[in-house]
Amino acid sequence: MSPLEAQQEFVGREWAFHRVHEWATSDSPCLVITGSPGAGKSAFAERLNAIAHGKINAPAGCSRLALHAAHWCSHHDVESISPVQVIAELADQLAKRIPDYAEALVRAGHATAPITFSQNIGKADSGAKIYLFKHLTLEEPDPREAWNRAIRRPFQDLEQQGKLSDVVILIDGLDEAVEGNPGYHLAHLLSDESLIPAPRLRLVVTTRPGQAADHLRDLNPCRFDLTADQPRGENDIEKYARLSLGGNAQQASHIAASSHGSFLYAVHAVAEFLSSGTVTTWDLPVGLAELYRAFLKRHIGRRPAPWREAYRPVLGAIAEAQGDGLTRVQLIAVVGAMLPQQPTVDDVVDDVLVDCYAHLHGDLPEGPFRIGHRSFREYLRTRGEHHIYPAKAHNAIVTAFAAEVADGWLGASAYTRNHLLVHALAVGRCDEFLQDLTCLLHASTYSLQRALSRTPSEISKNAAAICGPELWTLPEGLTERRVVLHLEAVTTGREDIAQELLADVPPHTLSHALRWAGRNATSDSTTGAAWVMHEGRPHIVTGGADELVLRDLVTGEIAVRRKVRGGAGRIAMLPPDLVATVIDRNRVVVLDGNLEIRQEFLAHEGYTASLSVGAEKGRTFLLTIGSDNPSRQRSSKGDCSYRVWDISDGSGADLVDSQDLEQVTFSLSCSQVDGELVAAYRRWGSLQLRAVASGRALSDRIRSSDDYDPVNLVDTSLAVVAGPYETTIFSLPECWPVFATDATLNDTSALLLHSGEHGLVLLTAGIDGVLRVFVPPNPTPRQKFYFDSYVRGLALGPSGELIVTTGHRVAVFDLRAWLAYL
Repeated sequence: MSPLEAQQEFVGREWAFHRVHEWATSDSPCLVITGSPGAGKSAFAERLNAIAHGKINAPAGCSRLALHAAHWCSHHDVESISPVQVIAELADQLAKRIPDYAEALVRAGHATAPITFSQNIGKADSGAKIYLFKHLTLEEPDPREAWNRAIRRPFQDLEQQGKLSDVVILIDGLDEAVEGNPGYHLAHLLSDESLIPAPRLRLVVTTRPGQAADHLRDLNPCRFDLTADQPRGENDIEKYARLSLGGNAQQASHIAASSHGSFLYAVHAVAEFLSSGTVTTWDLPVGLAELYRAFLKRHIGRRPAPWREAYRPVLGAIAEAQGDGLTRVQLIAVVGAMLPQQPTVDDVVDDVLVDCYAHLHGDLPEGPFRIGHRSFREYLRTRGEHHIYPAKAHNAIVTAFAAEVADGWLGASAYTRNHLLVHALAVGRCDEFLQDLTCLLHASTYSLQRALSRTPSEISKNAAAICGPELWTLPEGLTERRVVLHLEAVTTGREDIAQELLADVPPHTLSHALRWAGRNATSDSTTGAAWVMHEGRPHIVTGGADELVLRDLVTGEIAVRRKVRGGAGRIAMLPPDLVATVIDRNRVVVLDGNLEIRQEFLAHEGYTASLSVGAEKGRTFLLTIGSDNPSRQRSSKGDCSYRVWDISDGSGADLVDSQDLEQVTFSLSCSQVDGELVAAYRRWGSLQLRAVASGRALSDRIRSSDDYDPVNLVDTSLAVVAGPYETTIFSLPECWPVFATDATLNDTSALLLHSGEHGLVLLTAGIDGVLRVFVPPNPTPRQKFYFDSYVRGLALGPSGELIVTTGHRVAVFDLRAWLAYL
């Protein structure tokens, strides 16, 4: 372990802890702690976190800060500075420490679109559920919407219930998220928080002065600087140096005076003094940059190879390395690309690693190695005596690693998959790799996104078209990504790419049964689908944000497109040739096979969340469930109701039954049970079975989760209920469970039970975009199929076709042929 990695005794900063204590007892929503490079911001943040969790005691006179979540930004770790990933980590920590928040997050995740994979891992002492949140799954990787769904809305929910007290979040190194980031970064997100603040949220942020700190001005934060605001008579660095040097007050004072407020300077200066064996043999430089310069000059002077032939190439490669850094073997390859005439590259690398180890992060001899502190990398990048020429380093890294992928990316190392495109982007060499389909299959999602968004070439545009619009959601697994890219190729009509991808997809995979796939041309939000007859042929009706589209079920060709105000919601089939859907939030329309409106009526005062249709004894019924608004918040109107409309005569809708549910549910289905049309929906954690025509309550014996539960009544004897962790099939009317999947599912967004010549098959789709196929009685999935966004609906066509709608796509599969093979 290098000296920089060693945990030093924490000394001083009592005054800073008192400043934090003063803020904690104030009404200010934000505290910004600034400091120059090496001032000890991260060490102070670590100390705050340790105190908050009872690992050490708070200084005298300071109460323990109630810290609910903490995050450390690091420029070399892309996930640590990605706003969406930061939100995911914060949500994970809050869910573990605040059970009420965890349940609010699950509820908020289904407000308008899902956000998170969750798993119930037990109960707190209070009896509340404890959730483990693994990652966010967003249809659009918009950090602002992720913040709304994971932070603001759950906090608003808890505030309305009176269950929310102050929640404190610590974010260290905000400047690391801003450095070299021209896009929407974490500081932008925190600044936007000031527009509609999450209730009771309080932030503690450490950062360098400058751009990142300036972004937080609208939060009206309290501020203090670890150097500039140190009280007169206090000198924390001198205290540290004196303790480390065994009480040598003179040298401690000299170090403090030369440090310019940098604790990192003091750490290295003390290490130099102690390693030299005397405190008088080294002239002490002034400031961190001068310390680095003196350090390098001293070591370079002891080696036969000068700066440009040894230290520059090795330190340049390490400074520009991504992630955890480069191993010794990788450094030898990179330096060899910079020094092709140098016969002893391995000796050069070994010498520099040993000489500069105090300023590196990694374990000798093999590494991987990266720069120990950002300030050292900045010194090396600054024009001057020890400038490393970053572009040359990036170019050498690309040249060295390109050899791995000369014959394709299949056997590429993890570093190549994760970072080669990032290095290539820095020197304009992305096109060398993006024209290779294996690159699109094996490169990391993050590196692909960066390369494709910032390389304005025809090759890049072509690669982006192959990957599709949901680039952020590309799976990392090879088979899964191949399936997703094949689906995109079929959608965009790229048959050559589709066939090349399909050749290596296992033959039992649903991809081989794909008939066609398409998008709504002017909409990015496909909400549901049903089939209807048009000109003697079955067609699919899909809804979207601003239109309804009618497509031939066999060919996928668009027959009719109709603009609708406010967008189209859920769609249900009215046999034999009508469909019903919701437009403009709460108006139900009945459409014929030409998408002409036959009936239209206002179903609810607020938002119509779900609908279903059925027939009994010559009467046609349309069932709806409403809410006051789509964010699932009930208002004084109390329109969270179940309603039944008789639309048999075709001229109007007669309300024949209504029940106040007192909470919003999107679960609604109906089917014949013992000759009677029965509706099923969720109400306060139980499945309600209710006769449609008479309104007679039949049963509420099926208990289910309080969370989002799709429900489906099938044939005359089965009901399928999906909770957030498993899906259960019940027999009717007894309501006995006859089958349950394992309890490892993602939140289910759609389900379908198919009973045919191949037996019973259950299909469930999660908000993670994964379609799971179960063949009872086996509770584990027989197969998984991956879409690139949230699956909104599953439906069967007249000849056994499987119709799947996602956030922007409709796809049709030959389910019968696939089940026969399966």
